[in-house]
Amino acid sequence: MAAVAGLISALALLGGAAVWVARRQLVMITVTGGSMHPSLNDGDTILVRKMPLRAIRADMIVVFAHPRRHEEASANAGGAATDLATTWLIKRVVAVPGEPVPPELGWNDQTVPAGCLVVYGDNRRSSHDSRHFGYVRRADVRGVAVQKHLPDRGRRRLVENSPGEGPWQRTYRHRGTA
Repeated sequence: MAAVAGLISALALLGGAAVWVARRQLVMITVTGGSMHPSLNDGDTILVRKMPLRAIRADMIVVFAHPRRHEEASANAGGAATDLATTWLIKRVVAVPGEPVPPELGWNDQTVPAGCLVVYGDNRRSSHDSRHFGYVRRADVRGVAVQKHLPDRGRRRLVENSPGEGPWQRTYRHRGTA
């Protein structure tokens, strides 16, 4: 009987540890807006996993805090929380540290600096992204989308790592190739 109680205690402890790790590494986020259409639509729910910057590659979908929230917080020093302070953005990575900066940005940098990412929305006409706010700092990245919940069917599938034949692929697929 003591062996069974010990086994149950060990399983409960293991289960608790697994939940603790999952809560620190995984988060569910609901998409609002159409900047990632057709890959992600308004109302989709995605599972996001924390990941080190060195593991993030171009074409991955990342979730991050708005890069300009620090500027807005400084302007509102002592005031209530602002929209940017509580806003998470969802975009696709187009360049990681050491890769060429997309030429259409017209920035002086030749390559993306260490600790930074360049991100675009799949629906460029409706996206507020690196073209507007510059680099995304590693400290602002919450994680990488690993799974999408399909609300109409209630099933899950992996988020695709490329937007298919969307506007992003047609305009920026040839990075780093001759």
